[in-house]
Amino acid sequence: MHDLLQPLNAARIFTSLLPTYLHDEAGRQLAQRVDKALASQDAILTSLLDISRMESGQLEVRVRDFALNSLLEVVHNNFALQAENEGLSLHCMPSRLIVRSDEALLRRILQNFVSNAIRYTRKGRIVVGCRRQGDQVRIEVHDQGPGIPQSLQKEIFEEFRRLDEGHADDRGTGLGLAIVERLGRLLDHEIGLRSTLGKGSVFWVKVPLGQAAALTPVSQQPSPSARVDSPLQGGTVWYVEDDPATRDATCALLERWGCDVPLAANAPEALAYAAPGNAPQLVLLDVHLGQLYGPDIYAQLCERWGQQPPVILLTAEGDSTLRRQAAERGWGFLAKPVRPPALRALMSQTFLRGREGGSA
Repeated sequence: MHDLLQPLNAARIFTSLLPTYLHDEAGRQLAQRVDKALASQDAILTSLLDISRMESGQLEVRVRDFALNSLLEVVHNNFALQAENEGLSLHCMPSRLIVRSDEALLRRILQNFVSNAIRYTRKGRIVVGCRRQGDQVRIEVHDQGPGIPQSLQKEIFEEFRRLDEGHADDRGTGLGLAIVERLGRLLDHEIGLRSTLGKGSVFWVKVPLGQAAALTPVSQQPSPSARVDSPLQGGTVWYVEDDPATRDATCALLERWGCDVPLAANAPEALAYAAPGNAPQLVLLDVHLGQLYGPDIYAQLCERWGQQPPVILLTAEGDSTLRRQAAERGWGFLAKPVRPPALRALMSQTFLRGREGGSA
């Protein structure tokens, strides 16, 4: 999977740079179409990898009690602009309920529901709301799409099954609802739908209620300083990666964001260059570096520097154990293909956290 995703990762980063160099509208539109095609391929590979993880029992589940409204706000923020661009309105009705689930996996279920609603609704609105049913809550996504025939309402939860009424340039991968069905079984959450031809559909997931007393207090983090216009501007970054195309693409992206990249190299070159006094402010580190292992290389680099700069691990492998270890050690973690907005956001957060720690 690592070898399969590496070229796609480089291609998506390169295409994200294209609009900077294209000055005519036709060229920009062509670049957008290329990026959409790559994004579709990315979505298919990522979905197949997710299905493989679930079937092999490698997908880690973390069930806890949490406030449902915060999840609904995230879903709204993620899709409101997309809905608006399609001429639709998205409404997420607020809720005071506490639910018990894996927040990240439940979010994926709702995101699939809302994404499909936007894809298949030509006009009107999409509403996300909740219905309490005894000791459970049913989270529903209502759309005003074409509706789904009764004969297809079970089939659409199978792999590569999709309707023909979606937007011409975005008919999906045919895997979203297959993942939803598997996530529902994994979490023991009932998944269902009801639909009327010509009027629309309602997809829902039923989740157990939680206890407010079990909520984990969330510490208040100070807001980023307003005096910092771009946290990345002037930040020094080392990028350790064994694939030349990915190195070139990512290095160009980092420099466009204002980063100083004194080293973009493979592991042996990075180890040879590392010395006391030349540690960067941030290390971007591939996990699989040929026969070498990224975290081991990071330990050797820190030994040569005499300090431990922040690190973000980049990997095409869905290793939940590694993700957990990275979180425990305070390391960043991103799955390949790396999406530039996600990388930029995580890097900015890391730089800001470092500056706040330095000024404390």
